[in-house]
Amino acid sequence: MKNIIIILVCVFCSWSNADSIREITYVGFHITDWMQTKQGISDGMKELNPILGEHPSMSKIDTIVGLSLIGHILISGLLPKPYRETFQYITIGIESGAVLHNYNAGVRIEF
Repeated sequence: MKNIIIILVCVFCSWSNADSIREITYVGFHITDWMQTKQGISDGMKELNPILGEHPSMSKIDTIVGLSLIGHILISGLLPKPYRETFQYITIGIESGAVLHNYNAGVRIEF
């Protein structure tokens, strides 16, 4: 386990500031979508993500969305630079589109 952590730290050490900014941007959209999903389900809306199903439980949302966030971070860290940048931009586009769709559907996040 210690070796895996050392490898991951070394992988992320090679990131540029732009890589980090893109990943932070993705994480922000991902967490916003996560919160919107939970709020929408609480308000009785149907979920469009087929992996979650139309009426997922809060624990299912937390598990699947949380694991997908960890997966994104790991994939971004392991991809070579040109592929990482493309992956990050595409997934930022997908997540920002989901956040905008949720907002237009009336989902508001309460803090």
